[in-house]
Amino acid sequence: MLPAAATPLSPIQNGTVVVRMEKKTRAQLISELQAQPKPIPDRSETERGAPGAPARIDELTSFVIESATVLGGFGAFPMAIGDAVAIDFDGLNMCLTTKGAQHVMSIAVEDFLAVAVYGPGEVTSNAGVVGGGFGVDAAISGMAMAALFNTITERSTTNTFVHFDCTFGELYLHTSVASPEALEMVMAPLCWRVRHRSQ
Repeated sequence: MLPAAATPLSPIQNGTVVVRMEKKTRAQLISELQAQPKPIPDRSETERGAPGAPARIDELTSFVIESATVLGGFGAFPMAIGDAVAIDFDGLNMCLTTKGAQHVMSIAVEDFLAVAVYGPGEVTSNAGVVGGGFGVDAAISGMAMAALFNTITERSTTNTFVHFDCTFGELYLHTSVASPEALEMVMAPLCWRVRHRSQ
């Protein structure tokens, strides 16, 4: 579940997706995209509105994904396969930070060729035990035991993949913080800018 009001950023906050709200009009966004990249100032809690207040779509211009894992890629990315990274998009630039801030990389919107979010989403698995027996009573008992064992061992995980295609390389990430559909909505400020930057 996404929080309606954002808090100041910290490196990792329980592996949740944090949406930081910035109040900008459409004209201001277009003007900022055409101007030189500059950081969007953080606002105080009172300027953001009351905690728990619903966010308007036109207020959501940035996002933070605080837990992702590098799967692979090619090019000028300083991360290693298996590194844990946080992703912070401020409206104009995306910052990738490895756990412990060993590597920090900033990527301007102009350097993105494409952004893709995909994957199976929530996957449920269990031990896969099939029960049975000789005779009706034994078969019912065996099936009941198998169903119970499968229920006890049932696990659900979320598998979402993110692909960044840039002018200097590409990067593949995995995250469990949200389903592909939910993460794509969270990442809409970046995805929209990448799709429409040439228009």
